[in-house]
Amino acid sequence: MGEAKKLEKYEARVEFDAVEAEVVDLIKKGYGYTMIYKLLAKEDKINISYFTFFQYIIFNRPESMLLCKKKSDRAVLASVNDKKREEHSGAGS
Repeated sequence: MGEAKKLEKYEARVEFDAVEAEVVDLIKKGYGYTMIYKLLAKEDKINISYFTFFQYIIFNRPESMLLCKKKSDRAVLASVNDKKREEHSGAGS
């Protein structure tokens, strides 16, 4: 397996934006986040890490929390969103 190169600033964002419509469509069809990530990575449409991919889904689409089928997934999304809110509210202090 080849070595993964670290993406430059905002390259991950650009990669996600390029496939965002496809991601939303697949979520609505019932695909899980991991399955979507693996599919896009296999097709060489994205080179970002799963963690970054997952964060973009959460922070770009808060309504994606409603698309989660498992309670545990909703709990993870809620805790990450809470942490992000705390970071933003602490930044202004």
